[in-house]
Amino acid sequence: MLIFLAMLEDEGDSGKFTELYQRYKGLAFWVAKQIIGDDYLAEDVVQEAFTRIAKNFSKISIKNDISCNKTKSFIVIVVERTAIDFYRKRKRIQQWEVYPEKWESSLFAVENPPLKEESAVYCAMKELPKKYSEILFLHYVNGLSSYEISSVLKMKDSTVRTRIARGKRELEKLLADWLVRQREEKEASGE
Repeated sequence: MLIFLAMLEDEGDSGKFTELYQRYKGLAFWVAKQIIGDDYLAEDVVQEAFTRIAKNFSKISIKNDISCNKTKSFIVIVVERTAIDFYRKRKRIQQWEVYPEKWESSLFAVENPPLKEESAVYCAMKELPKKYSEILFLHYVNGLSSYEISSVLKMKDSTVRTRIARGKRELEKLLADWLVRQREEKEASGE
């Protein structure tokens, strides 16, 4: 814990970060274990994820309300991306039996998601490829800029901006299809 606190730029953030870590370390471990499948390696992933968060804590907007669902989804996305990065590095060294690309995002397994489950946007976001849904979620729901996302997820800023644009187009298509299906169902039921 002291290592994380030493990474914080603002000493006033140490209380908030400590609260964040205590509140979400269990969830982070669960998410990492779902992808990695090994307790010890999942602990390494959690440490790396919180290191990323600590290094960028002053840049991200989760400091305000630690207990909100946006913060929980942010933590889930960072841990998932860290676990997948960790998995890919290890895969070069040895063959693993776990294939994270096949896992459904844990973002949608979180209790009380920030988006209403019955909403068209939630349903469409669930259908999007994970590489788009995570970025769009961080950008539009959590309000992070492309620079903040790239810094936390260790991606190029240009890649983040491209995924935002492409994800937005895909989301628009899915929502348009959803509206057409709703209209057809309404007409078929005679309303």
